Amino acid sequence: MNVFLVILNGSLLTMAVAANALLIKSVGKFSAIFILNLVGFLLIGFYFFVFKKSKMVSLSDIPKYLFLSGALGIISTMLSSLAALHIGTTIAVAAMLSTRIITAGVVDNYGFFERERRKFLPKRLMSFALMFAGILIMVLWKI
Repeated sequence: MNVFLVILNGSLLTMAVAANALLIKSVGKFSAIFILNLVGFLLIGFYFFVFKKSKMVSLSDIPKYLFLSGALGIISTMLSSLAALHIGTTIAVAAMLSTRIITAGVVDNYGFFERERRKFLPKRLMSFALMFAGILIMVLWKI
């Protein structure tokens, strides 16, 4: 089940990047980000009040640095959408996935964001090299 959810998420994110790029082209960067976040807020609000019968957590109980994820989400959405608009969805998503994997390795290795530390294995460098080689081939050969 978890593998299915990850695969579904990857597909949805890729479609969102392409759709967001079109939205930015149609209404502009900041209007698009506003629309995306408004729709997300309305959907989660609907879900929370209709299906979820638990109390909302007080914002003062949440460590302040965790609000950074909201800002990172907005920045990530805008940058991925702009990248897809200018270099195409395939190369944009390939580059994002590669850098996400490397960043995840750094987060795991150092235990950032209160994560359990998982040591970086040097043999993973070969997989990183293969990912970058694949992106380079797509860019240089325009495939």
